[in-house]
Amino acid sequence: MEKYGVFINYRHEDYYFALRVYDYLKNRGLDPFIDYDLHQGQFEERLYAQIRETPYFLMVLTSRSCIDVGEDDVYCREIQTALESGSTILMVAEAGFDGSDFDRLSFSNPEYVRTLKGHQRYEIDRKMDNFYSRMETLCNRDIDVQRIWDAISWREYARCNSNVLFTSREVLEKGGIASWKNRFGADLEYYVDHDFGRAPFEGEYRIRHINMACYAASIIFAPDRDMVDYLAYDHGKMFNVISTLFHDPDFSMTLITNTPDSPAAIDAVESQKLGNSAFDDDPRAVFLSSYQGVHRLLQEEPFGSARKDHRFTYLLTESYMPFAYFQIIYKDAWREFNHIKIDLYTEGLANNISRRSLIVFEQDDRDTYLFLHNQFSHLQERSRRTSRQLIKANHERWLEEWEDYLADRY
Repeated sequence: MEKYGVFINYRHEDYYFALRVYDYLKNRGLDPFIDYDLHQGQFEERLYAQIRETPYFLMVLTSRSCIDVGEDDVYCREIQTALESGSTILMVAEAGFDGSDFDRLSFSNPEYVRTLKGHQRYEIDRKMDNFYSRMETLCNRDIDVQRIWDAISWREYARCNSNVLFTSREVLEKGGIASWKNRFGADLEYYVDHDFGRAPFEGEYRIRHINMACYAASIIFAPDRDMVDYLAYDHGKMFNVISTLFHDPDFSMTLITNTPDSPAAIDAVESQKLGNSAFDDDPRAVFLSSYQGVHRLLQEEPFGSARKDHRFTYLLTESYMPFAYFQIIYKDAWREFNHIKIDLYTEGLANNISRRSLIVFEQDDRDTYLFLHNQFSHLQERSRRTSRQLIKANHERWLEEWEDYLADRY
């Protein structure tokens, strides 16, 4: 007999509620059983045998569940079989279900009714608005995956519970997964493609805050064509997006980059981790270009005002960073899209677009999301303590070195 992780018990009047529970458990990789999996043969006997072989018995309860149910009813006999076989009983109940409704059920052992009344029920409101939060709590608290390990495929479980998208940066950004429209909204995408600089933006501002940490941020804060790897060049689109966002008084951003002299920057150059073909003749110029680009923009609008209003924070670090970090925190109406995008730094990288990249959504994998967010917060606090001193000691020299590089190059 095929094994399952969770047997779903329900009255057929509640089929659609039960099917939603089934779909949720299936997507969690918990291999649920529902009776539409049985199509022919000795129907009832197979049902009871399946209950005895399945470690968890989940009851889907509504105000209709216990009405007109006799001792010989299949629904009632399923419950009795689960109680007798030692299955772990789980319950989700639509709002309005009362524990006294169990008194309507008929069992050979009257203790079964008291047992059912004593079980915890996860109540779901009639509009199903809290369905996912209740189901997540039930799964995390009451289902031990180890108990059903032999009933499910570990590869299937891993697939269903891997909430990180991992692919090349090119596929992630240009393949529609993390498209401009998805991340910044259709209004903003259309604006930067058609009206930027000619008309005020009148669409929705979805984004509340961006955290960014990377080697140099050249593609955003030094958007000139000659300063960016030609394969990763976005024609200044990201720069226009950030510039437009700063016109929203509720938007803020924190940017952390490496200093041109940091051991991390030297390692990135020597190990060919930058992937910026625009500076093959002098990779260190990537860092100089980025620094002077941010410095120049701070003298211009809207960046200057944003900095004065403490909405734009620029910090330097000498720490090694294993990846570029780009976090978008959305306003409340779009908070379900909060995510962190990671671009891994790799030795011998020919161009930025071939980097391996991944996205973690807060809603889907909160533990990983918070781990990465805390890593950024730690880097930010360290950088706050040292950034001002680094800039004070090196600012003029870095700008002069950049001017010398341009003079030699052109």
